[in-house]
Amino acid sequence: MFTKKEKTVWYFILIVAVVGLLVGSIRHGLFYTHIPKQSASEDFSKAASLTNGMVNNDNDEENTVFQSSEIININTANKAELMTLPKIGPVTAERILHYREDYGAFKLIDNLTRVKGIGPKTLERLKPRITITEED
Repeated sequence: MFTKKEKTVWYFILIVAVVGLLVGSIRHGLFYTHIPKQSASEDFSKAASLTNGMVNNDNDEENTVFQSSEIININTANKAELMTLPKIGPVTAERILHYREDYGAFKLIDNLTRVKGIGPKTLERLKPRITITEED
């Protein structure tokens, strides 16, 4: 039949396969219990309250977080306004402000990709929400 070494190798392979199947099952959610889904209107109202609300601590511009659907002029926007844009956090907003200080106003929206942290995908998400005009 099998030698002791061969049996050990087969047991090892069997154990690795079972562990792999268990890990795969857990990762794909086969062992999770069913959690009832909220209604679509509840999901929407929660999302709307989170994205459209305004949190303001001591009227400090850097602590102001809000989402809006207004068009933002990237040549005149402050840090708080820039942070309302998708995928723009405090660090990227600062980088945009520093870029404007160092190189002047943006001439083309596509020039935003010159700012570290803004690539082509992020730019595509930003385009519907931004505009550029020269500062007066």
